[in-house]
Amino acid sequence: MNELADLSYSGVSMLASPWGLLLAAVAMVIVGLPLLRRSYREEPADTASINTEFYRQQVQSLEQQRDNGELSEEQFETLCAEQQRLLLADTQSTSRQQKGRSGGGWLLITVLVLVPVLALQLYQRLGAADDLEITRLLEQRAVTMEPAQRAAQREVLIKKVGQRLTQQPEHIGYRVTQARLLTEHGLFDEGIVHYREAMNQLPDDTSLVAEYAQAAYFAAGNQFTPNVQAAVDKVLAADPANITVLGLQGIRAFSDGDYSLAIQSWQQALSGTAPGTPQAAALRSGIDEAKSRLGEPLPGLAFRVELAPGLTANPASTVFVYAVEANASPMPL
Repeated sequence: MNELADLSYSGVSMLASPWGLLLAAVAMVIVGLPLLRRSYREEPADTASINTEFYRQQVQSLEQQRDNGELSEEQFETLCAEQQRLLLADTQSTSRQQKGRSGGGWLLITVLVLVPVLALQLYQRLGAADDLEITRLLEQRAVTMEPAQRAAQREVLIKKVGQRLTQQPEHIGYRVTQARLLTEHGLFDEGIVHYREAMNQLPDDTSLVAEYAQAAYFAAGNQFTPNVQAAVDKVLAADPANITVLGLQGIRAFSDGDYSLAIQSWQQALSGTAPGTPQAAALRSGIDEAKSRLGEPLPGLAFRVELAPGLTANPASTVFVYAVEANASPMPL
């Protein structure tokens, strides 16, 4: 798993994006133009009472959203004031309907202009803009290789994701992302807090429990506390091929002198690790060291290094030789 893959957003609808606003505006124009062209010959209906009832329903809806925590008090007051302004505008336009042409056209024009604007304001205020910014930063970080730049992006993400968690504490995607970012930053105790919150929501997610076990291991100063071992055992019972806990199991076995189990655990983890990655190199190194502790011969190659014709070198010069996997990463084995 990674931050970007697991980050799922709740409450972000089609209108929570600039494209959604544009499509809404276009749709309203298509629907509104025919209405603007119509001429009404009959006496207008009692629009005042209808609009008053609509206003009352809108206010009740806004009150419900405020009570549910979807709107702040400031947002609630702003939207209520806007509804009052629309009601007043509609009431004033009623007198124009007596002249044979519906004054509702002006109200429709007002709505056509205001709805996209209000939707954009809600989009900004209710946090969808922050969600998109977090997504953008995660996408950038996924392709960034420069350590200093990744560290700077991580600092920004920790702050932004933390702010969103204060607004959406049940957002599991943000919770896991924050746990990973903090753990990567070396803030293991803070990361563990977020992992525990996430596990309360997804107690049977073995990948999540495995990440928690690894963070807890680091937080304990690379020690296998009862909590760490319990988490490792839980994951292995449900998912014996989990790479994270296999690595931890190998470390525990190696420290206990059980080199055979360490080799077995790390070889199994290596089979599920992308070749040429730092993780694969670390596992191979551990396997080789465990084999040497058992007295097993390590795999090797016999070779001869010669200078190309016409080249000279000081016999005391150091020569570096390294091997790479065929058709894989150029990282040395």
